[in-house]
Amino acid sequence: MLPKDIEYIDLSQTIENGMPLAGVLPRISVWQCLEKKVGDSVNCQAELMSDHTGTHCDAPRHVFDSGKTVDQYPPEAYSGIAVCLDVTQCEGKAITAEAIQEAESKAERPVKAGDIVMLYTGHSKKWAPIPAGYEYLKNRPWVDPEAAQYLIAKNIKAIAIDVGGPDPLGGTRHIIHEMLLERDILIIESVTNLWKIAGKEVFLCCFPIKIGGGTGAPARAVAMVDKI
Repeated sequence: MLPKDIEYIDLSQTIENGMPLAGVLPRISVWQCLEKKVGDSVNCQAELMSDHTGTHCDAPRHVFDSGKTVDQYPPEAYSGIAVCLDVTQCEGKAITAEAIQEAESKAERPVKAGDIVMLYTGHSKKWAPIPAGYEYLKNRPWVDPEAAQYLIAKNIKAIAIDVGGPDPLGGTRHIIHEMLLERDILIIESVTNLWKIAGKEVFLCCFPIKIGGGTGAPARAVAMVDKI
């Protein structure tokens, strides 16, 4: 039985036509494929999208040809105890190890081994349908390699961030992805609503769709917190 004093905070973006997506990804297409009003027995939508659409999880296969795919992980791989660090001072620039340490000092507790680290940059507030949503795709903050190494040394389980990825825009090699995923530190991207849990310890439930051979998968991410 689940306790009755738990609040569920949705950290997921809605998958819909017009959502902002990196230019290298195919645009999502959602259409009504069955309609009762025209004689079909049920209503049904269909979606055409990549496995890195909206709030989603990355698997090592995303950057390594021999890496594990998303369906090769157990259900709990992207879920667990998480600490949400407020690094909004880094909006539009590198998230440094010093910024993470400062955020830790202001959080309910520092990062421990086995944690999921959630980085609240504030950038998700720019999420909007295209064309306004192009602002979400520009000037996003990124994780500095020294900051990534700091978190690796902490032996964390995963990282979640409210932008489309932990690497800087414009590169042809995804260094931060490689640093984390080669150590089986998993990545959750394009989460939202982190301002609701900034500085807190929460339990993150994040379940990617079980796509065979998936380099990643859209996910529903939810933070469980004690009601005040």
